[in-house]
Amino acid sequence: MGMVALLTMSAYAYLDWFERLDFRESDDPPAILQDPPPELGAAISKPSEFRVEMSVSAIPLAVRQGLSEGSGREFEMAEPGGRWEKTDAGIAFWSLPHQRLFSIASSKEFCIVFYEFGGFGSRYSIEAFRLGKNAATLVWRPEPWGRVTDLQGLRNAIAIREKSRPVAPPILGRR
Repeated sequence: MGMVALLTMSAYAYLDWFERLDFRESDDPPAILQDPPPELGAAISKPSEFRVEMSVSAIPLAVRQGLSEGSGREFEMAEPGGRWEKTDAGIAFWSLPHQRLFSIASSKEFCIVFYEFGGFGSRYSIEAFRLGKNAATLVWRPEPWGRVTDLQGLRNAIAIREKSRPVAPPILGRR
């Protein structure tokens, strides 16, 4: 076996191993590190006003444009469970989407997109947009700590944040 063939097989084996790693999982429950804006927080507390879908085609055009801003590339996202580029070291680098949808939650006023983002260690991402007549404005992009893939998971993570807020210690000498 030639040296080139051996190196190629080693590279494929390494990439296969690396893509199986999941740096995102932990034993801690998911939590959100930043509070949502008040209007969005109020909307999230009323889940019946949201429609939940699991298809890239359900993402409004204006939200798609917002998701692609800053990337320098056109919007592309794999369907839930679809093939995507989990790392930045894959053989198919740039030929597969670097994002994979979990779900979207849409109301009359907001659209929240839950997805995975590949690169150097993939991560979970959430982006919330305020919907306008022909535009969508990014209003919140929290960093989830753990797997938050839908509206109920987001509500649970926000509740964990609320419960873990430090309580101000009593002032000594006062009752």
